[in-house]
Amino acid sequence: MRPLRSGVALVAALGTACSSVPADHGFDALVDQTQAAGQPPLVWPGVSLDEDTAAARVDALLGRPLTEDTAIELALLSNRSLRARYFTLRAALGDYRNATTLPNPFVSALVLEAEDEPVTNLSYGLGFEVLDIIFLPRRIKAAGLDLDAAQAETAASLIDFMGDVRVAFYQALAAEQGAALADQALFAADTSAKAAMALHMAGNLAEVDLNREKLGAAAMRLEALKANAARAAARERLNSLLGLDAEAAAAWTFAGYLAAAPDTPPTGSVRPADSLHLLASDARIDAAASRLGLAALSALVGDVELELERERDDGHWEQGLGIGFELPIFNTGAGARQAAADRLNALIQQRQADGVTRRAESRRLIRELGAAHASAKLMENDLLPLTRDILRGTELDYNAMQTGVFGLVRARQDELLAERDYIRALETYWVLHARFDQMVAGGSIGSAPNSQTRPVLEAVAEGDH
Repeated sequence: MRPLRSGVALVAALGTACSSVPADHGFDALVDQTQAAGQPPLVWPGVSLDEDTAAARVDALLGRPLTEDTAIELALLSNRSLRARYFTLRAALGDYRNATTLPNPFVSALVLEAEDEPVTNLSYGLGFEVLDIIFLPRRIKAAGLDLDAAQAETAASLIDFMGDVRVAFYQALAAEQGAALADQALFAADTSAKAAMALHMAGNLAEVDLNREKLGAAAMRLEALKANAARAAARERLNSLLGLDAEAAAAWTFAGYLAAAPDTPPTGSVRPADSLHLLASDARIDAAASRLGLAALSALVGDVELELERERDDGHWEQGLGIGFELPIFNTGAGARQAAADRLNALIQQRQADGVTRRAESRRLIRELGAAHASAKLMENDLLPLTRDILRGTELDYNAMQTGVFGLVRARQDELLAERDYIRALETYWVLHARFDQMVAGGSIGSAPNSQTRPVLEAVAEGDH
């Protein structure tokens, strides 16, 4: 067989080693990976679900009060950042296809006209980068590991995103309840101020006491403004994650209130080995290690070219096989080899540091979640019932004319203060619970809980308690 035909046959045979790219752009594997972690089914409008069906489902969800589950579903359908993540995964698949495809051969052709001779000499050749072909299996392995890392990183980012939606939902709902309590506190303070004014006009209350009641009402008015601003801000943060804008962002309402904490805190192990981020790091390390030998050799010898050439000279065809490579005289590739090795070492060190951080963060999260659960149950079982009993007793004393209107208003304010603290405790607990579920599912721990409810009744509490 002629050398030229032999070379073409060799390339065709090596081409069978190239891996195929899934037709679903890797989305089905991503769905399986997130559902295995206990997350809701993913949808990709325009790919896994047509746009009209997705729009109809969004309208249906917005047509009824929002729950935690429907908020996540709405975000999966509407948030454009998710689609960006899907396309990032698709781009990673494109990189995989590019890395696992045989390099294109290069061709050359030359026509020489001999002086005073009727013969035209022809020369043409077909060349290949030898190292690219020899190391194709290793390139395919490394590219597959990079794709595994991209898959794990995308799955982790989606789990983190759904955790962020849960957190924003709890914070917005807590802010909604906090604003409602602030409005009730303002009504109670205004009632107390009006009663004080009536007593002062009748000559039964000193002006300093009247001014104290006015000050309390003004403070409550300020707190109500802050609480309503906090409610609007928390709602917009949730709108951003839900992918809602304009009329859709203003139309939806909440279904119910923050649920009470369960009798026992959640249990479950949080192991670094379950982290999708760490799994992605492991895949990146393996990919870098797989490429290390190729990097060392290519840094030393550079490009190695194999060329098959066929030439017609004086009417006769001649053919041959040639090879070319760089001479490592000036640049021996030491710097490139060192850079490749040090990049691998950097990945290994960062992976170890991330494992330590995850273990520490998981321990902290579990402790904080246990403390938040205890606080919420203490308020639910002890503090709230006590303030309600005190209010009922004060109402009986008021009916028996054993206490005045100010005592009754103070008892009501104490109850509102306890309810506000209980809402904050529930918000902290459910935010930590969402972060715990997120971490157990393989995502990151997320940001620390940050209460969005605003203080109400602080001015009254500071002056009277």
